[in-house]
Amino acid sequence: MKRYKYFVVIYIALGLVLSNICGITYESIGGEWLPKYWGNPIIYRKQGANSLEDYYSIYGLLANTVIWSVLLLLIDKLIEKMKLSQKILYKVLVFIFLVFSSYFLVVNCTFISEGFEEDLNYWHWDINKEAEKYNSKYKRSFY
Repeated sequence: MKRYKYFVVIYIALGLVLSNICGITYESIGGEWLPKYWGNPIIYRKQGANSLEDYYSIYGLLANTVIWSVLLLLIDKLIEKMKLSQKILYKVLVFIFLVFSSYFLVVNCTFISEGFEEDLNYWHWDINKEAEKYNSKYKRSFY
């Protein structure tokens, strides 16, 4: 596993970002309907006009993947220092995370919308600017 360690960590981190297991949601409060955003901790996804399409921020995906990768590498270093006798349990856990990451990647790729523009898949979104345009605000909640 040492040979593929960084690839595996990045892949699992991307799966954690896309899984929506934990993170932040931003929902509009006000008169206008504005899209719902998800962050983990940086905003990376927004809901499209219908519930079956989502748009992604490239910056958000990359930044969140880097954050989770660093966290996973720190956890890996802690586990290595413990020198557990149950290395097989660790490998099984990594395999389970790889399977779940693959599942979340496939599911999210299924619902990604087409196009690359400011209102679609884009580099970065400024939700405060969008809320000001419609005299609205976003409420943040953790899940």
